[in-house]
Amino acid sequence: MTVAWSFHSRGRLPEQGYTWLPAGGAPGADPEVLLRGCAGRSVNDLVDDTKSSLLLYALKDGAGGRPLWVLLLTGLRTGDDSGDHMRRPIRLLLLGTGPGVGNKGQPPPELLAVARLFLTGGMDRDLPVAHGHPAGTAGFAVDASGWDALLERARACAPEAVPLPGPNEIRLLPDSPAGRVAAAGMLADLEHRCAQPGSGLDGARLVGSGARPLLIVTSLLGSESLLAVRPLHALGARVGRPVHAKWDRQNGQSFLEGSVRRMTDALGRTGFVLTLLVLGALGALGAVLAVIV
Repeated sequence: MTVAWSFHSRGRLPEQGYTWLPAGGAPGADPEVLLRGCAGRSVNDLVDDTKSSLLLYALKDGAGGRPLWVLLLTGLRTGDDSGDHMRRPIRLLLLGTGPGVGNKGQPPPELLAVARLFLTGGMDRDLPVAHGHPAGTAGFAVDASGWDALLERARACAPEAVPLPGPNEIRLLPDSPAGRVAAAGMLADLEHRCAQPGSGLDGARLVGSGARPLLIVTSLLGSESLLAVRPLHALGARVGRPVHAKWDRQNGQSFLEGSVRRMTDALGRTGFVLTLLVLGALGALGAVLAVIV
């Protein structure tokens, strides 16, 4: 079974609502997979489909007992910003699905390639999708030859490899162009590892029951919320500073190294200082009361 792809968009006319169309001539990806959520969360809770975002994760029950890998790209744009009949921006999403590769259920190389192209800016306003088709059609169409050319660009996209986080780690970074290029390099490192004997996923719990996401790029979630989702790597517009956490796989919990770091992350630097001041004041008050008594 090969990787399947579908675009989600709409036309400009009132009756041309949002729908899915396959990319190229092959059957498209089934959007029903999105209803199953990601890491126990609704996809809509993890990414805003109007913003440039990415989800890369595996579902347990794929064909033949293999995991089903899912790549969702949102906030895509073509070179045409005309909008719909009410001059609202037309949303454009890309969904890719494919079965895990090998006996460890590794992500399909084609999914990783398209994710790298997206992260390095290779899909900005350069998509094989055209809007403005007449009544009686979906209102948009996907050019098959243009899609094939996009896949070729994706396969040729080879950013410098960046080491993956450790199998029991969670790495969160502020979203930035440089951070996205580094995330693309991480996927390049993963594909290289998966091509070697063994697997680049060993111990990371990215497939199977309770699998956690491989990569998230989101404008919705801050550090605390992302730690609860437990991605291997994430970029967030609401992540204020880099966070490197460990994941206790036995208890299913995320934590930072050292109790002071855990408190600082939960309360923020200002809240942490205020907490220390309050605790100090209470200690002094206790000492005064002890003297009076």
